[in-house]
Amino acid sequence: MPMDLNKVKHNNNTPIITNKPLISMAERTFSIPITLGIPTSNRFLSIVTPEYHETSENSTPDKIPSSPAIFLEEVLDMQSMISLLEKVVKKENYSLKANNDKVKILPKNVDAYKKIVKQLKKANARFHIYQFKQDRTFKVVLHNIHHLANMVELKDELLLLGYEILNISNVNHNKTLQSFSPFFIDLKQKQNNKEIY
Repeated sequence: MPMDLNKVKHNNNTPIITNKPLISMAERTFSIPITLGIPTSNRFLSIVTPEYHETSENSTPDKIPSSPAIFLEEVLDMQSMISLLEKVVKKENYSLKANNDKVKILPKNVDAYKKIVKQLKKANARFHIYQFKQDRTFKVVLHNIHHLANMVELKDELLLLGYEILNISNVNHNKTLQSFSPFFIDLKQKQNNKEIY
């Protein structure tokens, strides 16, 4: 008598035998019940005020430029250097970092930076500084122009496009001083400078 394997009842100790084909995990589809959402609450809602949102959207703080560091060389007497600085600037307006005979002065604001540089120039100290980022020129290299091109015409064309040119020069070979085709252009800092590319 043939037995239908799907209808055989088994106890817990015997394995279940079915004649259904095996299905791989990739072929199985699972149905996940879709819910409309989980109810949540914002416990910080009572803190938020409408005035706060209006002020945060409309006001963006202006970024105050930091002053660059001043690097002193061959400082033999730290106490005399500090007393020289304290003549023009309070101690709270700068900080020092010393490494052997080199000193790095970090001014806290632009006014202190200018006073320190002026005092160091008066004292004929050996130091070097970097330009402020807003004072630097925007440098561009112009390729594929003949090296004998008229620089006045180049300057006039760039002025028509709205760029303020500070300097134009072409590249020269360092030994033969022969001119090459690339031109170096220094532009004044403006918002539209990156449009030149």
